[in-house]
Amino acid sequence: MSTTTTPSGTPCPAQTALGEQAQELQSLRSFRDGVMKRSAQGIVYAELYYRNALEISSLLKAHPELKGEAQRLIVQLLPVVQALLAQKDGKIEAGTVTQATALLDNLSALGSPSLNADFVQLKKEMQSGKLFEELNISIAGRER
Repeated sequence: MSTTTTPSGTPCPAQTALGEQAQELQSLRSFRDGVMKRSAQGIVYAELYYRNALEISSLLKAHPELKGEAQRLIVQLLPVVQALLAQKDGKIEAGTVTQATALLDNLSALGSPSLNADFVQLKKEMQSGKLFEELNISIAGRER
């Protein structure tokens, strides 16, 4: 498996949110390589992340409240990441989707037009369920 990371010298937003030595980073990297890269759409999502990594990391560093939001969201999503890595279905709460959407909105409000355009598309795919279906994630209380 490839272990492509952000371009040399470009900070990883998850690393910025969690800290350089956070144990959770390995699970996230395994998720990228073992789950995201299994589908063409997963690769597109990973590319979107890395295309915007520098800007997202900069925004997280400049706005501690957003960094805290990102950190809490990542920690909330770790059980889903672990389930998917174990080749089980992942299930998240609708409130977690709402929190993720709010974080994207908050970052978009401060970000570039390019970041905003990418996040608009990502939110559409979240709202339509395409993103979750592609990654084998169900939302508690919603039919797939």
